[in-house]
Amino acid sequence: MPQIKCPACDVSFSDVDECFRHVKVHKARVISCPECGVNFRSLESFKKHFRQRHFTKPVGPELRCHVDGCGFSDQNFLKISKHASVHILSGQPVFCPLGCRTSKPFATANALRIHQMYYHRNQPKLPTPTDETRGLPEVGQSRQEECMEVDTVVPETQESSQSGDLRRMEMIFGSLFLKLLSKNHVPDAAIQEIVLALGEVVLVQSNNVRKTTRAEASSLDTDETNRKCVEPCRDTSVLGRCFGPTGLFRSAYMRKKFFRTNFRFVEPVQVHLQRDKEHNECFYYYVPILETLKSMLEDEKLFDVAFRGRNTRPGYLSDYCDGLKFAKSDFFGNNTLNVFIYQDAAEVVNPLGNAAGRHKLLCVYMVLGNLPPHLRSLTENVQLVLICRNKDFMYFGPNRIFRRLIEDVKVLETEGIEVSRGSENVRVRGSIFTTLNDNLGAHQICGLTENFSRSPHFCRFCYINHSQFDADCLHQAAPRTPETHSQDLQVIEANQAAVPYQGVKRNTIFNELIHFNLFDFGAPPCVAHDLFEGWANFDLFLILRKLVADRVVKLNYLQARANFIFQKLKIKTKIDLDLTRKTKTIKAKACDIWHFIQILPLVLLKSSIDSTNPLCRMVLLIKNITDVVTSPIISTDHVYLLAALIREYLELRVGVFNDPLRPKHHYTTHYPKMIRWLGPLMSYCTLFCERKHCFFKRAVRSTLNYKNVLKFCTEHHQYYQGVLNEQGLRFEDKFALQTFLENYNDLPSTTKEELSAFGLLKPELIYVESGSYQGYNYRKDSFLFVKHDDYSESIVFLKLKLMIYDNEQNSIYMFGEKWSVVDIHERGILQANQNEEEIICQPIENFIDKTPIQSFIENNTEYLFITHALPLQ
Repeated sequence: MPQIKCPACDVSFSDVDECFRHVKVHKARVISCPECGVNFRSLESFKKHFRQRHFTKPVGPELRCHVDGCGFSDQNFLKISKHASVHILSGQPVFCPLGCRTSKPFATANALRIHQMYYHRNQPKLPTPTDETRGLPEVGQSRQEECMEVDTVVPETQESSQSGDLRRMEMIFGSLFLKLLSKNHVPDAAIQEIVLALGEVVLVQSNNVRKTTRAEASSLDTDETNRKCVEPCRDTSVLGRCFGPTGLFRSAYMRKKFFRTNFRFVEPVQVHLQRDKEHNECFYYYVPILETLKSMLEDEKLFDVAFRGRNTRPGYLSDYCDGLKFAKSDFFGNNTLNVFIYQDAAEVVNPLGNAAGRHKLLCVYMVLGNLPPHLRSLTENVQLVLICRNKDFMYFGPNRIFRRLIEDVKVLETEGIEVSRGSENVRVRGSIFTTLNDNLGAHQICGLTENFSRSPHFCRFCYINHSQFDADCLHQAAPRTPETHSQDLQVIEANQAAVPYQGVKRNTIFNELIHFNLFDFGAPPCVAHDLFEGWANFDLFLILRKLVADRVVKLNYLQARANFIFQKLKIKTKIDLDLTRKTKTIKAKACDIWHFIQILPLVLLKSSIDSTNPLCRMVLLIKNITDVVTSPIISTDHVYLLAALIREYLELRVGVFNDPLRPKHHYTTHYPKMIRWLGPLMSYCTLFCERKHCFFKRAVRSTLNYKNVLKFCTEHHQYYQGVLNEQGLRFEDKFALQTFLENYNDLPSTTKEELSAFGLLKPELIYVESGSYQGYNYRKDSFLFVKHDDYSESIVFLKLKLMIYDNEQNSIYMFGEKWSVVDIHERGILQANQNEEEIICQPIENFIDKTPIQSFIENNTEYLFITHALPLQ
């Protein structure tokens, strides 16, 4: 009989319902269908699809429609009755589908329903599928890795079957303990208690079996030698092999040995440093980057996703590979490993009290830039490179700490790594493409001054100083380049008393690489630190405080209105607007400030603020600058528009407020040039890497293990990578369904007529109302940008009704109504007006911007909640 195997633990089931119940245990983020490979976001969606799509029709009597000229037939009694109701509504005479000798036809559909209830109540609506008619996969179908596999039971010896079962049970227990240790952060002592309890069970079971066997042997006429031969071994059972005195999981050491052997585990290396000024032995833990990359590329899904071609549009920037740096490089390309390196310091314990700074760690992560942006931003795809104490980093300097990493990257540049691809080996080279840092971290690894308020030269992009910036906020100084930086180093070598010279303190080890230089756009700005936690929150505080002081708007209204819009748009953000002089800024996280800027036009929608008010203009300029900078796709026209917006805002800021500008205001003036060379700056935002700190904080605080924090955090992270490698879902790039219809006959008649005009009424298609694709969540009534109207100032959008998914062709069609949206520039909002009854249906690849947009309805007027700038054509 065909068997269905669970993808996580290889347990086989002969019944589909039993397999459904078992899948709940693993709580997988995405479930793949064993027949067609379609992904689903929930178990209920998968069950609905499998029953409707892959259950074969039961063998039973064929029911036919008795209306003249209609040849409809089906074995399902419910479907044939529903079909007969359609004829009744159209006025045609309809008799019982089962051939009852009724004297007259049914006058209404309700009469047919009552007849069925009285005379055919025992008729099954859907015949129960038997083992022969279940929609189980057939023998010989191709396997799909990382999804539920369908195999046939092949003849095998009893010994090999038992050894295979024992091996699977060992992997089940090993996977369980690995998840408890690394994912749920259960201490080793708690896991050991579980193991000891299971060991006691093994001992009791073994003693009971021995007593029973001896009693049976005593009743037989056998000698003592034969009695000993029939006694079972204590460790022959599965529990005995795992938890007995010599079991695989009997101690923490044996469990970790099993994890290292059976899961893809990259062993961390302890790198010793010299003693510090207090004569303490210093060291850090390094995860070899070459072994990490090789382990990642052994995953076929990752290899296929990383080295497939990129779809680019002329005139638009959607990723780093669209920038001039990537295009003009002689080394970097689609066949090289483009590595992003991130470094930041994090407190893994409460930073208050006497523990402040004691366990502050410098964490260095790696992200593979070859991945698409939506996979690159997942925290689980961020790899650990090294961890050291922050005080050791400050004492020994970045050149000493990063020496081991740079030496490995040099090997990656020249020799590359060899990856096994089936019967052949492929050699892949690569290098660091960019670093991701906040401003302090960027200046540390660049060897520049780290004091932005007192040092004359505070910018790593140009040679501007404070006096020039105070005199003219738009002053353009000479840019820093690899050539000018080499000249600065020559001056320092000739005269050590000149340090720091034009902001340069020392050389950086990163510039020893062949194909990477920090001053060749190697340390891009971080939007979160420059904009949201830099000057936007500070300037919004000044603007809102002045609006409240001038009695243009009340503070309570702003607070209540903002929280109301957050709740209505289902944004998990709550802003506390404290405009007292003690705060001097809006205190919130970077994401909260970003969301607050996005809803500002809606917050001020019902207020009586004059659009000519310079404060109102500054609010709209902050919103427009943020929309362009955070946009996932930027046109070349947007780059020039951004430069004009920044110039206008800084001029207004200097004219309205006497508060001095911050250095981060100046960093923003470099954004247009950075976007041209590096692509959208959101590709270099550090927020997704900072989320990685939470893993180490939870691990340390849950286990209270402070004995060797560096070793503990490094090993825990590598064990967790073993869990992710086993699940095999973090590189999944297919469409995941949530709410859908399998049969187009269940669609409304008007929708079927509209779909038939596009040739999209086919039995193999799936009609989806909600699902996720490439990091975006689509649902019915969402809006998608189509184009700008050539004859007016309106914008054309598609209001989504359905997504049609063709699994065989792996294509998605967006189907919906055409809406015209008016841009009200003076208020910064988009108002939706459906003035054309037209249907749009086109593949999702044809959309320039694939971001779904929500709507906000107020006073019977529908507005679009714009989170970023729309592409210009």
